[in-house]
Amino acid sequence: MNILWILNKHFDIALDKTSWVGLSERLFKMGHNSFVLSGYKQNKIIKLQYVKLLPSIRIPILHYLSLNITILIVSFVLIIKKRFDYIICCYMSGITGALLKSFTVGLGLKQNIFLK
Repeated sequence: MNILWILNKHFDIALDKTSWVGLSERLFKMGHNSFVLSGYKQNKIIKLQYVKLLPSIRIPILHYLSLNITILIVSFVLIIKKRFDYIICCYMSGITGALLKSFTVGLGLKQNIFLK
């Protein structure tokens, strides 16, 4: 099973990042491909093969908008390449999730998109 997690936050300073890392590691050990897309604030170097940190504009108000656009573009490419079975979006990525759902339906892909 291929799972894409979309987190619209600063992953390097997030207090709950150990939950995401632990969950992804456990799924990987169980034989599932789990991939996390998120943003970063200061440190984009994370040595985990299943976490990809994306750039955004550093201005607080524009951070979420620019990160959503970047995640949307990268997600489109990943969806076409890897054919994820499930796409799970955090509560801050509702618009991104809706656009991804429209994109996958338009392409005729059978993917489940959930908002967490």
